[in-house]
Amino acid sequence: MTDSQERRVRAESWRDDVSQALREGYTWLYQLTAVDGIGGELGSVIEILLRLEDSAGRSLVIQTAVPRDRAELPAIDDLIAGAAWYQREVHDQFGVVFTAADMTPLLVHPQALADHHQPLGEHQSAPAAPLRKDVVLTARATTPWPGNVNDGDGGAATSRAGGRGARGGGRRRGTALGVPDAQTLAKLRAGREVSAEDIVSSMTSGRRRRR
Repeated sequence: MTDSQERRVRAESWRDDVSQALREGYTWLYQLTAVDGIGGELGSVIEILLRLEDSAGRSLVIQTAVPRDRAELPAIDDLIAGAAWYQREVHDQFGVVFTAADMTPLLVHPQALADHHQPLGEHQSAPAAPLRKDVVLTARATTPWPGNVNDGDGGAATSRAGGRGARGGGRRRGTALGVPDAQTLAKLRAGREVSAEDIVSSMTSGRRRRR
């Protein structure tokens, strides 16, 4: 098992901390990615995670966070050439801008994002970063979800195995992942203002944990 350590740093010192890691011998870029913290312990931030390794296989994960509404971080592709690709990927998916770097869309053209992740209200403008938790996956909101099948007689749902709900009323119909509840979705379609926190809450409040 390889040794691993983590360092949580401030966004303001991000470049300096990455430079320090390189001087310590962590010169191999393993990954640069992000996590949307809204709706969880992290709060309304985008967390950035950079994993580096040294020649002995020891890893170092440098973590920092930026506000969701001001998601900017100094670029590091001049320090680690391979980071340029990852920076563009994180920008595409999470909307993080790496200053003084090429932010040309990498994975998909902006208009394609606008077409496939259409904003349902003024809370977000196209193109939306698809891995932000409050982005409504429009196709799923308008397409019947195969996990909840209505048998057509009184609204009772049938399972994939063909059986009826044991309590006569069938299973409670749910929503697809990435789709808020019906009330929140109606507000968005009407152009009403809904906070990102409320959108994320409405997407997760009806989920049932697997046992």
